[in-house]
Amino acid sequence: MIKGKGNGHGGEGGHDGAGMMRWLLTYADLITLLMVFFTVMYSMSRVDAEKFKTLAGSLRASFFAGGSQASTGSGFMPGGPGGSGSGGDVLEDLGYELAAATEGLTSQGSVSIYYGDRGLTISLGAVLFRPGEAELLPDAKTILDKVSPYIAKVPNYVSVEGYTDNLPISTRDFPSNWELSARRATNVIHYFVNTSKVPASRFFVVGYGEYRPVVPNNNERNRAMNRRVDIVILKAAPVNDQGRLIESPK
Repeated sequence: MIKGKGNGHGGEGGHDGAGMMRWLLTYADLITLLMVFFTVMYSMSRVDAEKFKTLAGSLRASFFAGGSQASTGSGFMPGGPGGSGSGGDVLEDLGYELAAATEGLTSQGSVSIYYGDRGLTISLGAVLFRPGEAELLPDAKTILDKVSPYIAKVPNYVSVEGYTDNLPISTRDFPSNWELSARRATNVIHYFVNTSKVPASRFFVVGYGEYRPVVPNNNERNRAMNRRVDIVILKAAPVNDQGRLIESPK
């Protein structure tokens, strides 16, 4: 009987050993899961240089808006509405310089300055032209005179892009808003080339007509905002390669 009890006790002891092993396996699984969790968290926390630069620009813009903009009226907005030539950092710094130089104009909404993927965009509002016309107003020339020295500071290509509101036009000079928007952009380029040292070869014209409004054309104030010219100092040179010629199969 004693021997039988001993065997029974031995059996129970083996069962306890298996229970301890199960606890060890559970503990090992937990440690493995924690290791995987922290590895994933570490990889997610790594910030590449481009994202860090974007974050730094946004933070600088926030401080600028909270401090300097309150006193200077700067209208520079990194990341708003991008090769050869000067890189992104140079263009961003140029944007801050231009915002300070056009302080009164940015506070009035005549000039808005954005920095984004394409480059530095200087958006000039309806003060440049009368509705349905493409001739530069006297105030427009004052604004362009302030902008042109900053374009001359860098060697980058410049896209001058004209826009209109959605009011239809059909005249001898402007059969549609496409012609009107392209003429507006062209007249801005002519003024730069004739009055500054920026070579004509750096510019090209884009006319978007009424098809890229920044706000809905549902009132006169919004239509005035859509009658604009954007001067985009590009980060990268435009591609001039036509690619491979595709011929019809014989």
